[in-house]
Amino acid sequence: MIKLINFKTINLIMIIKNIEIKGNRIWLPKNFQDTFRSYFLEIELKKQNKKQKFFTKITKDGRFVIPKEIRENLELKKNEKLCLKIRPILNNKFNRDFFQNDKIDVLAFIPVKTMSGFDILTVERKKKLYIWYSTKGRPNEIELNRFLPISFLKLLGYYQAEGGKPKLQKRRGRELSFTNKSLFIVKDFIKLSKSMFRTDLWKVTIRHNPNVPKDEIDNLKLELTNLGINTNNISSQVAERISHYTIRLWITNSLLFEILFSMMNKMRKYLVSSQFNHSNRKLCALFTQGLLAGDGTFHYWIDKKGSLHSNIGIFEANEDYMKDYQLLLNKFQVYGNFKKHRTKNFYIYSVFTNWNSLLILWGLKLLISPHHRESLKKTILRHKRYRSMKYLRFLPNEFTTSWFRKTFDVSYPYTISYLRDRMNENILLKIGLKNNENMWKLTDYGKILKNIISTL
Repeated sequence: MIKLINFKTINLIMIIKNIEIKGNRIWLPKNFQDTFRSYFLEIELKKQNKKQKFFTKITKDGRFVIPKEIRENLELKKNEKLCLKIRPILNNKFNRDFFQNDKIDVLAFIPVKTMSGFDILTVERKKKLYIWYSTKGRPNEIELNRFLPISFLKLLGYYQAEGGKPKLQKRRGRELSFTNKSLFIVKDFIKLSKSMFRTDLWKVTIRHNPNVPKDEIDNLKLELTNLGINTNNISSQVAERISHYTIRLWITNSLLFEILFSMMNKMRKYLVSSQFNHSNRKLCALFTQGLLAGDGTFHYWIDKKGSLHSNIGIFEANEDYMKDYQLLLNKFQVYGNFKKHRTKNFYIYSVFTNWNSLLILWGLKLLISPHHRESLKKTILRHKRYRSMKYLRFLPNEFTTSWFRKTFDVSYPYTISYLRDRMNENILLKIGLKNNENMWKLTDYGKILKNIISTL
Protein backbone atom coordinates (compact mmCIF):
# COMPACT_ATOMS: atom_id res chain seq x y z
CA MET A 1 0.00 0.00 0.00
CA ILE A 2 1.45 3.38 -1.00
CA LYS A 3 1.82 5.65 2.01
CA LEU A 4 0.33 9.10 1.42
CA ILE A 5 2.55 11.70 2.98
CA ASN A 6 2.85 15.48 2.77
CA PHE A 7 4.35 15.86 -0.69
CA LYS A 8 5.80 19.09 -1.99
CA THR A 9 3.74 20.07 -5.01
CA ILE A 10 3.99 22.67 -7.73
CA ASN A 11 1.38 25.40 -7.77
CA LEU A 12 -0.91 23.52 -10.11
CA ILE A 13 -4.10 21.61 -9.36
CA MET A 14 -6.34 20.28 -12.10
CA ILE A 15 -9.96 19.23 -11.52
CA ILE A 16 -11.80 17.24 -14.16
CA LYS A 17 -15.47 16.59 -13.54
CA ASN A 18 -17.34 13.59 -14.90
CA ILE A 19 -14.32 11.75 -16.27
CA GLU A 20 -15.12 8.21 -17.40
CA ILE A 21 -13.47 5.00 -16.13
CA LYS A 22 -12.54 2.49 -18.81
CA GLY A 23 -12.07 -0.86 -17.11
CA ASN A 24 -9.65 -0.10 -14.26
CA ARG A 25 -7.98 2.78 -16.09
CA ILE A 26 -8.51 6.46 -16.72
CA TRP A 27 -7.28 8.28 -19.83
CA LEU A 28 -6.57 11.96 -19.36
CA PRO A 29 -7.83 14.35 -22.01
CA LYS A 30 -5.10 15.03 -24.59
CA ASN A 31 -4.86 18.71 -23.68
CA PHE A 32 -3.87 17.65 -20.11
CA GLN A 33 -1.47 14.83 -21.00
CA ASP A 34 1.59 16.96 -21.85
CA THR A 35 1.14 19.01 -18.68
CA PHE A 36 1.32 16.01 -16.36
CA ARG A 37 3.41 13.49 -18.29
CA SER A 38 6.76 14.39 -16.65
CA TYR A 39 5.47 14.40 -13.05
CA PHE A 40 4.53 11.86 -10.45
CA LEU A 41 0.95 12.62 -9.44
CA GLU A 42 -1.24 12.54 -6.36
CA ILE A 43 -4.69 11.53 -7.57
CA GLU A 44 -7.93 12.17 -5.69
CA LEU A 45 -11.08 10.41 -6.90
CA LYS A 46 -14.43 11.62 -5.59
CA LYS A 47 -17.70 9.71 -5.84
CA GLN A 48 -20.61 11.41 -4.13
CA ASN A 49 -19.34 11.94 -0.54
CA LYS A 50 -16.48 9.44 -0.76
CA LYS A 51 -12.89 10.44 -1.52
CA GLN A 52 -9.85 8.25 -2.14
CA LYS A 53 -6.27 9.31 -2.82
CA PHE A 54 -3.40 7.40 -4.37
CA PHE A 55 -0.14 7.99 -6.11
CA THR A 56 0.74 7.26 -9.75
CA LYS A 57 2.40 8.36 -12.98
CA ILE A 58 0.70 8.47 -16.36
CA THR A 59 1.94 6.29 -19.21
CA LYS A 60 3.07 7.48 -22.65
CA ASP A 61 -0.47 7.17 -23.98
CA GLY A 62 -1.84 9.34 -21.14
CA ARG A 63 -3.49 6.78 -18.85
CA PHE A 64 -3.09 5.47 -15.33
CA VAL A 65 -4.37 2.46 -13.39
CA ILE A 66 -6.75 2.79 -10.44
CA PRO A 67 -5.47 0.47 -7.66
CA LYS A 68 -7.75 -2.42 -6.73
CA GLU A 69 -8.27 -1.26 -3.12
CA ILE A 70 -9.33 2.20 -4.35
CA ARG A 71 -11.84 0.69 -6.77
CA GLU A 72 -13.27 -1.50 -4.02
CA ASN A 73 -13.49 1.33 -1.47
CA LEU A 74 -15.36 3.55 -3.92
CA GLU A 75 -17.40 0.61 -5.29
CA LEU A 76 -16.56 1.67 -8.82
CA LYS A 77 -18.38 0.23 -11.80
CA LYS A 78 -17.38 -0.04 -15.42
CA ASN A 79 -17.79 3.22 -17.39
CA GLU A 80 -18.73 5.11 -14.23
CA LYS A 81 -17.99 8.84 -14.12
CA LEU A 82 -16.07 10.54 -11.31
CA CYS A 83 -14.60 13.83 -10.24
CA LEU A 84 -10.80 13.74 -10.66
CA LYS A 85 -8.33 16.01 -8.86
CA ILE A 86 -4.64 15.95 -9.85
CA ARG A 87 -1.63 17.44 -8.04
CA PRO A 88 1.90 17.11 -9.55
CA ILE A 89 4.55 16.19 -6.97
CA LEU A 90 8.00 17.74 -6.74
CA ASN A 91 11.08 15.55 -6.30
CA ASN A 92 13.22 15.90 -3.21
CA LYS A 93 16.37 17.98 -3.68
CA PHE A 94 19.28 15.59 -4.04
CA ASN A 95 22.20 15.93 -1.69
CA ARG A 96 25.54 14.78 -3.13
CA ASP A 97 27.61 14.78 0.08
CA PHE A 98 28.25 11.17 1.08
CA PHE A 99 28.52 11.92 4.80
CA GLN A 100 26.61 14.12 7.23
CA ASN A 101 27.43 14.26 10.95
CA ASP A 102 29.36 10.97 10.86
CA LYS A 103 26.50 9.23 9.08
CA ILE A 104 26.18 7.92 5.53
CA ASP A 105 23.53 9.90 3.64
CA VAL A 106 21.58 7.52 1.38
CA LEU A 107 20.10 10.49 -0.51
CA ALA A 108 23.52 11.10 -2.10
CA PHE A 109 23.37 7.74 -3.88
CA ILE A 110 19.85 7.68 -5.34
CA PRO A 111 19.92 7.84 -9.16
CA VAL A 112 17.73 10.28 -11.07
CA LYS A 113 16.61 7.44 -13.34
CA THR A 114 16.67 3.65 -13.10
CA MET A 115 19.06 1.60 -15.25
CA SER A 116 16.09 1.01 -17.56
CA GLY A 117 15.50 4.75 -17.94
CA PHE A 118 12.45 5.24 -15.68
CA ASP A 119 12.15 8.36 -13.54
CA ILE A 120 12.66 8.03 -9.78
CA LEU A 121 10.81 10.07 -7.18
CA THR A 122 12.29 10.55 -3.72
CA VAL A 123 10.42 12.16 -0.82
CA GLU A 124 11.75 12.57 2.72
CA ARG A 125 9.75 12.55 5.90
CA LYS A 126 11.11 12.20 9.46
CA LYS A 127 14.55 11.00 8.28
CA LYS A 128 12.98 8.30 6.13
CA LEU A 129 13.11 8.21 2.35
CA TYR A 130 10.10 7.07 0.33
CA ILE A 131 11.25 6.19 -3.17
CA TRP A 132 9.27 5.21 -6.26
CA TYR A 133 9.71 4.52 -9.91
CA SER A 134 6.95 3.87 -12.39
CA THR A 135 6.91 1.44 -15.33
CA LYS A 136 3.61 0.49 -16.99
CA GLY A 137 1.40 0.31 -13.95
CA ARG A 138 1.27 1.63 -10.42
CA PRO A 139 4.59 2.91 -9.02
CA ASN A 140 6.66 0.53 -6.92
CA GLU A 141 7.73 1.84 -3.53
CA ILE A 142 10.62 1.26 -1.16
CA GLU A 143 11.07 2.83 2.28
CA LEU A 144 14.64 3.42 3.53
CA ASN A 145 16.28 5.15 6.45
CA ARG A 146 18.11 8.19 5.14
CA PHE A 147 21.07 8.20 7.55
CA LEU A 148 23.09 5.04 8.16
CA PRO A 149 25.90 4.32 10.65
CA ILE A 150 29.48 4.28 9.36
CA SER A 151 29.55 0.52 10.05
CA PHE A 152 27.32 0.11 6.96
CA LEU A 153 30.56 0.41 4.94
CA LYS A 154 31.34 -3.14 5.99
CA LEU A 155 28.11 -4.30 4.34
CA LEU A 156 29.17 -2.50 1.14
CA GLY A 157 32.47 -4.40 1.33
CA TYR A 158 30.59 -7.68 1.76
CA TYR A 159 28.38 -6.79 -1.19
CA GLN A 160 31.40 -5.83 -3.29
CA ALA A 161 32.76 -9.33 -2.73
CA GLU A 162 29.66 -11.54 -2.85
CA GLY A 163 26.75 -9.43 -4.08
CA GLY A 164 24.63 -10.04 -7.15
CA LYS A 165 25.39 -8.27 -10.41
CA PRO A 166 22.99 -5.91 -12.30
CA LYS A 167 21.18 -8.64 -14.23
CA LEU A 168 17.64 -7.88 -15.35
CA GLN A 169 15.33 -10.79 -14.49
CA LYS A 170 12.44 -11.35 -16.87
CA ARG A 171 9.21 -10.00 -15.35
CA ARG A 172 10.96 -9.65 -11.96
CA GLY A 173 13.24 -6.67 -12.40
CA ARG A 174 16.62 -6.72 -10.69
CA GLU A 175 17.38 -8.61 -7.50
CA LEU A 176 19.39 -7.49 -4.53
CA SER A 177 21.19 -10.70 -3.57
CA PHE A 178 24.06 -11.91 -1.40
CA THR A 179 25.45 -15.45 -1.18
CA ASN A 180 27.94 -16.91 1.29
CA LYS A 181 28.70 -20.22 3.00
CA SER A 182 29.65 -18.62 6.33
CA LEU A 183 26.79 -18.21 8.80
CA PHE A 184 28.94 -15.65 10.66
CA ILE A 185 29.15 -13.42 7.57
CA VAL A 186 25.49 -13.90 6.59
CA LYS A 187 24.29 -12.97 10.08
CA ASP A 188 26.54 -9.90 10.13
CA PHE A 189 25.25 -8.86 6.69
CA ILE A 190 21.62 -9.14 7.86
CA LYS A 191 22.32 -7.18 11.06
CA LEU A 192 24.00 -4.39 9.09
CA SER A 193 21.13 -4.26 6.57
CA LYS A 194 18.67 -3.49 9.41
CA SER A 195 19.98 0.06 9.57
CA MET A 196 18.75 0.67 5.99
CA PHE A 197 15.52 -1.32 5.54
CA ARG A 198 13.22 -3.88 7.17
CA THR A 199 14.74 -7.32 7.74
CA ASP A 200 11.51 -9.11 6.84
CA LEU A 201 12.00 -8.04 3.20
CA TRP A 202 14.73 -10.69 2.85
CA LYS A 203 14.01 -14.06 1.29
CA VAL A 204 16.46 -16.91 1.93
CA THR A 205 17.41 -20.01 -0.03
CA ILE A 206 19.64 -22.58 1.67
CA ARG A 207 21.31 -25.04 -0.70
CA HIS A 208 22.94 -27.96 1.08
CA ASN A 209 24.62 -31.30 0.49
CA PRO A 210 22.27 -34.27 1.07
CA ASN A 211 24.63 -35.54 3.80
CA VAL A 212 24.07 -32.47 5.99
CA PRO A 213 21.84 -33.51 8.94
CA LYS A 214 18.29 -32.14 8.92
CA ASP A 215 18.77 -30.85 12.49
CA GLU A 216 21.63 -28.65 11.31
CA ILE A 217 19.49 -27.07 8.57
CA ASP A 218 16.62 -26.59 11.04
CA ASN A 219 18.98 -24.84 13.47
CA LEU A 220 20.23 -22.68 10.62
CA LYS A 221 16.67 -21.62 9.81
CA LEU A 222 16.07 -20.83 13.48
CA GLU A 223 19.18 -18.61 13.58
CA LEU A 224 17.85 -16.67 10.60
CA THR A 225 14.32 -16.26 11.99
CA ASN A 226 15.83 -14.94 15.24
CA LEU A 227 17.38 -12.16 13.16
CA GLY A 228 13.96 -11.12 11.85
CA ILE A 229 13.66 -13.18 8.65
CA ASN A 230 10.08 -14.34 8.03
CA THR A 231 9.86 -18.13 8.41
CA ASN A 232 7.75 -18.36 5.25
CA ASN A 233 10.53 -16.63 3.32
CA ILE A 234 13.11 -19.37 4.06
CA SER A 235 13.43 -22.37 1.77
CA SER A 236 16.02 -25.14 1.40
CA GLN A 237 17.22 -27.25 -1.53
CA VAL A 238 19.45 -30.29 -1.85
CA ALA A 239 22.51 -29.78 -4.09
CA GLU A 240 25.00 -32.59 -4.69
CA ARG A 241 27.83 -30.30 -5.82
CA ILE A 242 27.88 -28.22 -2.63
CA SER A 243 30.30 -29.54 0.00
CA HIS A 244 28.22 -28.35 2.97
CA TYR A 245 25.75 -25.47 2.51
CA THR A 246 25.43 -21.99 1.03
CA ILE A 247 22.98 -19.27 2.09
CA ARG A 248 21.50 -16.90 -0.48
CA LEU A 249 19.71 -13.73 0.62
CA TRP A 250 17.60 -11.95 -1.98
CA ILE A 251 14.99 -9.24 -2.46
CA THR A 252 13.28 -8.68 -5.80
CA ASN A 253 13.26 -4.89 -5.95
CA SER A 254 15.02 -2.99 -8.72
CA LEU A 255 15.13 0.26 -6.75
CA LEU A 256 16.76 -1.28 -3.72
CA PHE A 257 19.31 -3.10 -5.85
CA GLU A 258 20.20 -0.02 -7.90
CA ILE A 259 20.60 2.19 -4.82
CA LEU A 260 22.85 -0.30 -3.04
CA PHE A 261 24.82 -0.97 -6.24
CA SER A 262 25.29 2.80 -6.63
CA MET A 263 26.44 3.10 -3.01
CA MET A 264 28.95 0.27 -3.43
CA ASN A 265 30.56 1.71 -6.58
CA LYS A 266 30.62 5.35 -5.54
CA MET A 267 31.89 4.60 -2.03
CA ARG A 268 34.63 2.27 -3.30
CA LYS A 269 35.84 4.94 -5.75
CA TYR A 270 35.70 7.59 -3.03
CA LEU A 271 37.75 5.48 -0.60
CA VAL A 272 40.34 4.57 -3.24
CA SER A 273 40.84 8.15 -4.45
CA SER A 274 40.60 10.00 -1.11
CA GLN A 275 43.64 11.06 0.88
CA PHE A 276 44.48 8.44 3.50
CA ASN A 277 44.47 10.07 6.94
CA HIS A 278 43.22 9.46 10.45
CA SER A 279 39.67 10.60 9.64
CA ASN A 280 39.05 8.13 6.81
CA ARG A 281 41.29 5.24 7.89
CA LYS A 282 38.35 3.70 9.75
CA LEU A 283 36.13 4.09 6.66
CA CYS A 284 38.66 2.28 4.47
CA ALA A 285 39.14 -0.40 7.13
CA LEU A 286 35.40 -1.16 7.41
CA PHE A 287 34.99 -1.56 3.65
CA THR A 288 38.14 -3.70 3.46
CA GLN A 289 36.90 -5.93 6.30
CA GLY A 290 33.79 -6.85 4.31
CA LEU A 291 35.73 -7.23 1.07
CA LEU A 292 38.35 -9.62 2.51
CA ALA A 293 35.75 -11.60 4.47
CA GLY A 294 33.74 -12.20 1.32
CA ASP A 295 36.34 -12.49 -1.42
CA GLY A 296 39.62 -13.04 0.41
CA THR A 297 41.62 -15.99 1.68
CA PHE A 298 44.43 -16.15 4.22
CA HIS A 299 46.70 -19.08 4.94
CA TYR A 300 50.20 -19.80 6.25
CA TRP A 301 52.68 -22.65 5.82
CA ILE A 302 56.15 -23.72 6.93
CA ASP A 303 58.61 -24.81 4.25
CA LYS A 304 61.15 -27.62 4.42
CA LYS A 305 63.74 -25.29 5.94
CA GLY A 306 61.37 -24.33 8.75
CA SER A 307 60.65 -20.81 7.43
CA LEU A 308 57.18 -19.36 7.95
CA HIS A 309 55.22 -17.95 4.99
CA SER A 310 51.76 -16.38 4.80
CA ASN A 311 49.57 -15.12 2.00
CA ILE A 312 46.39 -13.13 1.28
CA GLY A 313 44.51 -13.99 -1.90
CA ILE A 314 41.57 -12.24 -3.56
CA PHE A 315 39.62 -13.64 -6.52
CA GLU A 316 37.68 -11.30 -8.82
CA ALA A 317 36.39 -11.45 -12.41
CA ASN A 318 36.33 -7.65 -12.93
CA GLU A 319 39.78 -6.19 -13.64
CA ASP A 320 38.73 -2.61 -12.74
CA TYR A 321 37.49 -3.83 -9.36
CA MET A 322 40.76 -5.64 -8.80
CA LYS A 323 42.76 -2.46 -9.52
CA ASP A 324 40.72 -0.67 -6.85
CA TYR A 325 41.31 -3.47 -4.35
CA GLN A 326 45.04 -3.17 -4.91
CA LEU A 327 44.97 0.61 -4.37
CA LEU A 328 42.83 0.21 -1.26
CA LEU A 329 45.17 -2.33 0.36
CA ASN A 330 48.18 -0.20 -0.58
CA LYS A 331 46.79 2.46 1.75
CA PHE A 332 47.41 0.04 4.63
CA GLN A 333 50.96 -0.73 3.40
CA VAL A 334 49.77 -4.17 2.32
CA TYR A 335 51.31 -4.58 -1.12
CA GLY A 336 50.70 -7.25 -3.71
CA ASN A 337 50.07 -7.92 -7.40
CA PHE A 338 47.34 -9.54 -9.45
CA LYS A 339 47.26 -11.53 -12.64
CA LYS A 340 44.68 -13.33 -14.72
CA HIS A 341 44.17 -17.05 -14.15
CA ARG A 342 45.73 -19.12 -16.94
CA THR A 343 42.56 -21.01 -17.88
CA LYS A 344 39.63 -19.36 -16.08
CA ASN A 345 38.02 -15.96 -16.47
CA PHE A 346 39.06 -14.28 -13.22
CA TYR A 347 41.99 -12.46 -11.65
CA ILE A 348 44.00 -13.47 -8.58
CA TYR A 349 45.45 -10.85 -6.26
CA SER A 350 48.25 -12.19 -4.05
CA VAL A 351 50.04 -10.63 -1.05
CA PHE A 352 52.94 -12.35 0.70
CA THR A 353 52.66 -10.75 4.11
CA ASN A 354 55.59 -9.60 6.23
CA TRP A 355 55.75 -8.77 9.94
CA ASN A 356 54.46 -5.21 9.53
CA SER A 357 51.55 -6.16 7.28
CA LEU A 358 50.58 -8.99 9.65
CA LEU A 359 50.36 -6.50 12.52
CA ILE A 360 48.32 -4.07 10.41
CA LEU A 361 45.89 -6.84 9.43
CA TRP A 362 45.48 -7.79 13.09
CA GLY A 363 45.45 -4.34 14.64
CA LEU A 364 42.89 -2.86 12.22
CA LYS A 365 40.89 -6.13 12.14
CA LEU A 366 41.02 -6.25 8.36
CA LEU A 367 40.48 -10.02 8.56
CA ILE A 368 37.26 -10.58 10.52
CA SER A 369 36.20 -14.05 9.41
CA PRO A 370 36.78 -16.33 12.47
CA HIS A 371 38.78 -18.83 10.41
CA HIS A 372 40.96 -16.12 8.84
CA ARG A 373 41.50 -14.37 12.16
CA GLU A 374 42.58 -17.57 13.92
CA SER A 375 45.04 -18.34 11.11
CA LEU A 376 46.39 -14.79 11.31
CA LYS A 377 46.88 -15.09 15.08
CA LYS A 378 48.80 -18.36 14.73
CA THR A 379 50.97 -16.80 12.01
CA ILE A 380 51.93 -13.84 14.22
CA LEU A 381 52.64 -16.04 17.25
CA ARG A 382 54.90 -18.29 15.16
CA HIS A 383 56.76 -15.43 13.48
CA LYS A 384 60.41 -15.02 14.47
CA ARG A 385 59.84 -11.33 15.16
CA TYR A 386 57.22 -12.15 17.78
CA ARG A 387 59.85 -13.88 19.91
CA SER A 388 61.72 -10.58 20.17
CA MET A 389 58.46 -8.87 21.26
CA LYS A 390 57.58 -11.23 24.09
CA TYR A 391 58.32 -8.65 26.82
CA LEU A 392 56.65 -5.76 25.05
CA ARG A 393 53.14 -6.33 26.39
CA PHE A 394 54.41 -6.06 30.01
CA LEU A 395 56.43 -2.84 29.62
CA PRO A 396 55.20 0.36 31.29
CA ASN A 397 55.49 3.60 29.37
CA GLU A 398 58.70 4.44 31.26
CA PHE A 399 61.17 2.17 33.11
CA THR A 400 64.84 1.75 34.06
CA THR A 401 67.39 -0.79 32.90
CA SER A 402 67.48 -2.51 36.31
CA TRP A 403 63.67 -2.71 36.41
CA PHE A 404 63.70 -4.62 33.12
CA ARG A 405 66.51 -6.98 34.25
CA LYS A 406 64.93 -7.77 37.63
CA THR A 407 61.34 -8.04 36.35
CA PHE A 408 62.18 -10.54 33.62
CA ASP A 409 65.07 -12.21 35.46
CA VAL A 410 67.57 -11.84 32.61
CA SER A 411 71.29 -11.04 32.55
CA TYR A 412 72.67 -7.53 32.27
CA PRO A 413 74.30 -8.16 28.82
CA TYR A 414 71.02 -9.59 27.49
CA THR A 415 69.11 -6.60 28.88
CA ILE A 416 71.38 -4.07 27.21
CA SER A 417 71.31 -5.96 23.91
CA TYR A 418 67.51 -6.30 23.96
CA LEU A 419 66.84 -2.65 24.81
CA ARG A 420 69.28 -1.35 22.18
CA ASP A 421 67.74 -3.55 19.50
CA ARG A 422 64.27 -2.22 20.32
CA MET A 423 65.64 1.33 20.27
CA ASN A 424 67.05 0.74 16.76
CA GLU A 425 63.57 -0.43 15.73
CA ASN A 426 62.01 2.82 17.04
CA ILE A 427 60.07 0.91 19.71
CA LEU A 428 62.02 2.32 22.69
CA LEU A 429 63.74 5.63 23.31
CA LYS A 430 66.47 6.40 25.85
CA ILE A 431 65.38 9.56 27.73
CA GLY A 432 68.11 10.16 30.35
CA LEU A 433 69.44 8.97 33.70
CA LYS A 434 67.76 8.22 37.00
CA ASN A 435 69.98 7.25 39.97
CA ASN A 436 72.80 6.68 37.48
CA GLU A 437 70.63 4.30 35.45
CA ASN A 438 69.37 4.69 31.92
CA MET A 439 65.68 5.57 31.62
CA TRP A 440 63.66 4.19 28.71
CA LYS A 441 60.22 4.94 27.36
CA LEU A 442 57.94 3.52 24.70
CA THR A 443 57.74 5.54 21.50
CA ASP A 444 54.37 6.23 19.87
CA TYR A 445 55.07 3.32 17.53
CA GLY A 446 56.03 1.19 20.53
CA LYS A 447 52.71 1.97 22.23
CA ILE A 448 50.77 0.99 19.12
CA LEU A 449 52.80 -2.21 18.83
CA LYS A 450 52.23 -3.00 22.51
CA ASN A 451 48.47 -2.57 22.14
CA ILE A 452 48.43 -4.91 19.14
CA ILE A 453 50.58 -7.57 20.81
CA SER A 454 48.44 -7.39 23.97
CA THR A 455 45.31 -8.46 22.05
CA LEU A 456 46.83 -11.72 20.79
